[in-house]
Amino acid sequence: MPNHPFDYKTWIRQHHDDSIQFKEIGADHYELGNAAGSATIRFYDNDLVEISIARKKDNEIQYYLHFQIKDKEHAQQMYLEMIEALKAMEDEQVVKILLCCSSGFTTSYFAQRLNEAAKQLSLDYEFDATSYFDLYSRAEGYDMILIAPQIGYMLKKFKKALPKKRVCQIPTSLFASYNTGAAFSFIQEQLKEYRQQSQKKSALLESCRLDCPMHQETVLAIAELYDGNSIQVYIHIYKKGEVLFDDVVIKPNFQKVVLFDLIQYALGQVEGVDLIVLAVPGIIKEGTIIDFPQRGLKNYPMKKRIEERFHIKTTLINNTNAVALGYAHLHPEHEIVTYHSQPYGRAMGGQGTVVHQNLINGMSGISGEIKFFLPRMQFSNELARLAKTDFGTQEIVTNALLPTISLIGPDIIVLRAPLINDLEELKKRIATFIPCDAMPEIVMIEDIKPFLFRGIAEYACSFLQETE
Repeated sequence: MPNHPFDYKTWIRQHHDDSIQFKEIGADHYELGNAAGSATIRFYDNDLVEISIARKKDNEIQYYLHFQIKDKEHAQQMYLEMIEALKAMEDEQVVKILLCCSSGFTTSYFAQRLNEAAKQLSLDYEFDATSYFDLYSRAEGYDMILIAPQIGYMLKKFKKALPKKRVCQIPTSLFASYNTGAAFSFIQEQLKEYRQQSQKKSALLESCRLDCPMHQETVLAIAELYDGNSIQVYIHIYKKGEVLFDDVVIKPNFQKVVLFDLIQYALGQVEGVDLIVLAVPGIIKEGTIIDFPQRGLKNYPMKKRIEERFHIKTTLINNTNAVALGYAHLHPEHEIVTYHSQPYGRAMGGQGTVVHQNLINGMSGISGEIKFFLPRMQFSNELARLAKTDFGTQEIVTNALLPTISLIGPDIIVLRAPLINDLEELKKRIATFIPCDAMPEIVMIEDIKPFLFRGIAEYACSFLQETE
């Protein structure tokens, strides 16, 4: 690490929190931790610092970022934010396990027995029970889901809808005998297996490489995705269509994602970036101004601010629109493509539509912003409650798609909705409103990143052609 006016390593050694264990593994490698989590700080050339935090109970990466030391206050803030996140994990040290059966009665008794045994054995387990009707609405607060044998036929469905949770079926012999000792052994085996799987996933960091139809320019693409638990920010740098660099940053919410810091870090990896493209949530007006209340931005001139700071041409695209554009270009056989995103447990999704390979933005970027009409439609229950169930999510998605089908008439709808397990049932529901000859094809996708980055590439090409 080159000499720097601010000695960050020394400052960390002198200021580490007494409640956090600190260990210097090497000159460029520190490890910190408490009972709930472990943090790693690595130092690289060019004043680059990598910070990651893994939760001990399941080895899931909860916090991951790179930054480049530019000033003392910023570097200190990054460290203090990491310590804050590590301390917050102490409240999550207990492994919370939710038992589920058809009514919740039999699992309630078993959960009571397990809590009593865990207390006697001083195990950090906490058990609760629910019926499968309420599973989706309650699952978010638990680390592991155990379903009773009588609803074992729903295991595949629950696993698909809850990809971030460890979902298992309780062995019949164990459940029938209420054998708490065997239950603890089973839970420990399942958690161990899950941790091993998590280690493999975190090592890969879900890299997404893609051949892109870029021009000769070097393009920095940054895309934000919300997966129901955290914000994942993917960073790619392309040159002549080749991926020169890719990375990912994980933060708990949008407020913790500082785009200017990410851009600064990325620009330090490859010289001569000609264009910056951001694919982010929110209303984007003419590719320049972002309106995103969740981030506290209202009519914020993002493009102008980035260009003033970094002196590089910049453009923005809504991330849902980028997925729609990417899918349309990878599937040119479709004339009108609509992509609908319904995040897990969220009442409001978003849509993007491409007609003959051209993205529809609408006046002031309003196209696809279903939040302006969906709350005014009639539903069988509150939107927040419907969004927690498979059946309720189908109702939300149906009402969100009907105006699009009626007014635009797409020949295919591409859907990402983790809570919808029965696509055929959704098609039947929509078909009760739409004539057969106007019914679009509906397909479900799980991994949207290939479409997202292809859409960013196409959007960048169009922008470069327009500005030549």
